[in-house]
Amino acid sequence: MKRTIRRILSLLLALASITALFAGCGDDEERSLYYPVADGFSSVDPQVASGDGAGIVASNCFEGLMRRDPDGAAVPAGADSYTVSPDGKTYTFKLRRDAVWYLTNTSKESLDTLPADLDVRVTAADYVFGLRRCVDPVTGSAGAKNLTAVKGAAEIIAGKASPDTLGVRAVDDFTLEITLIRPDPGLLQTLSSAYAAPCKQAFFEACRGRYGLALRYLLCNGPFLVWQLPDEKTFVEMRRNDRYTGAEKPKVYSVWLYDNSDQADVEDKLKDGKYDAGYVDSDHSAALRRKRGFTVTGVSGALWGFWFNAADPVFADRNMRLAFAVSVNVNDIAIPDDAEGKTSRLLLESDYPYFEFSPEKIAADDETAGKYFRAAVATNEDLDADLMLTVLTVPALEDTVKKQCQRWQRVFGTDVKTKTVEPADAFDELQYGDYQIAFLPCALGSLSDAELFSRFLSGSSGNPVSMNDKAYDGLFTAITDGMTDEQKLVAYQDCEQRILSEGYVVPVFTTATYFVCGRGVSGIEAVSPEEVYFLWGDIS
Repeated sequence: MKRTIRRILSLLLALASITALFAGCGDDEERSLYYPVADGFSSVDPQVASGDGAGIVASNCFEGLMRRDPDGAAVPAGADSYTVSPDGKTYTFKLRRDAVWYLTNTSKESLDTLPADLDVRVTAADYVFGLRRCVDPVTGSAGAKNLTAVKGAAEIIAGKASPDTLGVRAVDDFTLEITLIRPDPGLLQTLSSAYAAPCKQAFFEACRGRYGLALRYLLCNGPFLVWQLPDEKTFVEMRRNDRYTGAEKPKVYSVWLYDNSDQADVEDKLKDGKYDAGYVDSDHSAALRRKRGFTVTGVSGALWGFWFNAADPVFADRNMRLAFAVSVNVNDIAIPDDAEGKTSRLLLESDYPYFEFSPEKIAADDETAGKYFRAAVATNEDLDADLMLTVLTVPALEDTVKKQCQRWQRVFGTDVKTKTVEPADAFDELQYGDYQIAFLPCALGSLSDAELFSRFLSGSSGNPVSMNDKAYDGLFTAITDGMTDEQKLVAYQDCEQRILSEGYVVPVFTTATYFVCGRGVSGIEAVSPEEVYFLWGDIS
C-alpha cells in the first residue's frame, strides 16, 4: 500500500514538473513589455525618424555598425570588429557575416518592382547607401551634421557635391571603410545612432518614396521587428526578430509602445502595472519612489542656457561671444515651474563644490560687456553695431528670451529677435541646426564626464557650439586613465571652465526626467526618451 502511494506521489510530482516546464516555456515565449511614449509615431525610417516613438522603434528594429551597451558605451553590433588607422582618420569595419534582413511576405507581394532574388544579407553596400542617404539633403536627416567629419559630408549636406562622393566604401561584401577629414572622438557613438543604420538600396527604391511609412515598406535587421504600426490605433507593437543573429537575443517576446503624453495617467498605469517602465517628470516621480519594488532613476536630462555658435561669423569672434555672455543676468531670468533649479555648471551630476550655484558669479556686467563688444568691432571689419541676430527658443520661453534680447539691444544697439522651434525639435535644433544664439536644452545628463567633454573637442560630432579651441583640446587630451577620480574631476573642472570663460555657453537651469521600472522589470537601457533599448529588457 505504501509503495502504491509513493508511486502515485511520484507520478503526480512528475506531472507537476512537466506542467511547470511547459508553462515556463509559454511564459518565456509570450512575455511582453508595455511602455508609454510622450511623442507619437511618425515615419520609422531610421534616417529621418524623430520623436520618442519613432526613435525607439528605429533604435530597436534597425541595427547599425555599433550600438550602446548597458553602460552607455558604443560596442560592435552590425560590425564584428573594427580597426582605426594611426592618424585616426580611417575606420575599417568587419561585418557579421550571418546578419540578415527580415523580408516579409507582405513586402514581397506588395512591391511589384522588388527583385525576386533580393539579397537579404546585410552587406557593406547597405551601410554605404544608408550613410549616403543620411547626408543627402533630399533626405532631410537630423543626424546629417553629426557626420561632418566624414570626407565629403559637409559639401554634400550643403548641396555642393553628390552623395556618392561620401568617404565610405564597400571594400568587399563584409568590409566597410570610412575615411575622415579629421579625427572624430565621437564617431563610434554617432554610428550607434539610428540615422547611421544600413539601408538596402533595391528595397528602398521599390518603396517609391514610402520607405518606413507602413509595414510593407519596412525591412528590419535589428533584434526586434515592427509588427504593428499605429494606423487607426494608438500603439506600436515590436516583436522579437527570430532571424536576428546577434550575440544576445531579446528576452521578451514583444514590446508594446503606447502614445501617451499625460504624465498623471502614465504614473497611474505604472502603479497599476499596466506599463512596465517609462519616463516621468519630477512631479510624478515622488509617489513612484515609494512603491515597493519600483526602480526610479533620476536623469538630469537637459541643460538649458544660452549657446553661442562659434561656426557663425559673428560668434567665431571671442570678444563678441564674451560680450553677449557677460551681458546675461541669470538671476533675472524666470525659469519654468518644472525646472530643477538654476545652475552655473555643465557637469550636471557632479557633487564637486566648485559647481555649486553662485548668483554673484553669474550677475551681468554691462560695462565689461560693452568693452568686449567695442573690441570685437574694432578688430573685425565684418562686425558692427548694425548686426541683426536671431535667438532660437521654444514658444513657452519666448517672452523670457525677448527680455534678454531687449537687454542686448540696449547695451549694444544691435537688432536681436527671437525665432521659435517646436519642443520636440529642440534637442535636434541645438545639436544639428544652423543658429547664431540658442536658448534651448542640451541633453548632457545621460553622458559620462568623458563623453560630455569629448563633445566639445574641435571637429567632434555633436559639438553643440562648434568649438574649434586648441587650448581646450589640450586640456581634454591630457586626461588619462592613470589619473585618480579626484584628479580627473579637477581636470574636467578645467575643461568646463575653459568652455564658460571663452563665452561659448551661459548655463541657466536644468530640467530632469526620471526613468521608472516596475516590479520585476530589469535590463531596459534608457539613454534618452528617443533611445530606449529593449534588447536586454526582462520581466521576472
